[in-house]
Amino acid sequence: MNLLHRLFDRFNLKTTIGDSSTRYRVALRDESNRLGTETPLSRALRQAADEEWSDDELTTFARIEVARHQVIANTCPLGAPYKPADITVGRMAERASKGPDEARLLYALTLHQEPTAPLEMGTCCGVSTAYQAHGLPMHSLLTSLELSPILVGAARMVLDLSGADQSKVDIHVGDFADTFKDALGDPAPDFAFVDGNHYFGPTMAYFGALVDVCKPGAMLVFDDINWSDEMKRAWLEIRSHERVAEYADVHTMGVVVLR
Repeated sequence: MNLLHRLFDRFNLKTTIGDSSTRYRVALRDESNRLGTETPLSRALRQAADEEWSDDELTTFARIEVARHQVIANTCPLGAPYKPADITVGRMAERASKGPDEARLLYALTLHQEPTAPLEMGTCCGVSTAYQAHGLPMHSLLTSLELSPILVGAARMVLDLSGADQSKVDIHVGDFADTFKDALGDPAPDFAFVDGNHYFGPTMAYFGALVDVCKPGAMLVFDDINWSDEMKRAWLEIRSHERVAEYADVHTMGVVVLR
């Protein structure tokens, strides 16, 4: 039993580490083998697939998961426009946050991409935000967009409990229609985690806007690519775009690198 297993057992937390039976784990291994080249994407996939983490990294992951556990216990209602009307912060954390296994891949992607101007569309409760923040280089600033000020409060708690450097995270509160355009400014994102409006039209609009401003080498991560037929269609168009130099499909998330 490795350090992460021991820490998760100590805090009665769930982890899928080492479970190669999940579709995500199988896809991760397959894509790691398929790419095989020495690029930031291939190195991140290989590290996540092989679970090559230092003791310090494993301890950080456990701290984030302890914070997740605490936010899941939060019974504060979110209210409109979230549905159902009585949904709480804790239920949203359970429903919308990336699981530990996939969140570690986000950490690896930021670690190997080394972005200076990363963007996250959908802070939610801050679990994925924390994993990304811990993987960022020293002078990076993660811009994260979130509609709900209540969720932003929960996210700041998760960042604090995880030991993340909050000077690396700038959370903008508001609708994407109001915050996304400003987030594309100078400098343009060199990494983006798109986890917001999971429909074909908005997803393609976000991709198009990012393609217009992002430089070659930028890495874009799209969540829930198999969530619906619309998202499957969007992902197929995205990975086939003429500016996509490299892609990886790990079933729940799709990653592209721009040329």
